Amino acid sequence: PKQNREVPPLRYEIVHRLARDLPHLTFVLNGGVKSYEETEECLNNGSGVVGVMVGREILNRPWYWGDVDRRLYGAENPGISRREILGNYSNYATHEMAVNPKLGLGTILKPIQNLFIGERGARMYRRVLAEMSAKKFPVQEIISNATACIGDEDLDKRW
Repeated sequence: PKQNREVPPLRYEIVHRLARDLPHLTFVLNGGVKSYEETEECLNNGSGVVGVMVGREILNRPWYWGDVDRRLYGAENPGISRREILGNYSNYATHEMAVNPKLGLGTILKPIQNLFIGERGARMYRRVLAEMSAKKFPVQEIISNATACIGDEDLDKRW
């Protein structure tokens, strides 16, 4: 429905005030945050907010958010490349499609659709995903053909 595509006005100030006024409760901001800097501001402004959901932003820019655990929580980044991500994801998607035959190609491919936003070949990569999905090619073949649109430098880049 249309209302699911429109983001209502976000009122962070209310959430921050509630978090300060009710410190025994847990508050997490839900949406609207688009960068590490905004996330850090929400978490470190003294309001007591303990988490931030970035939801659609992860789907829009998954590679950008690939360093989130290190940047926000000091965890080690495993440094996996997008080539490795796509290899792992291809195996995962193949398994999931076999286990759940009703799972659509568009649904299973959505998380990797924007993996190369801003890189050379990204538009062709997305086009191959879309066109081959529409023709119902096997998911591993779709991912393999789409991956061929991206240069080695971008495929092998690590965090």
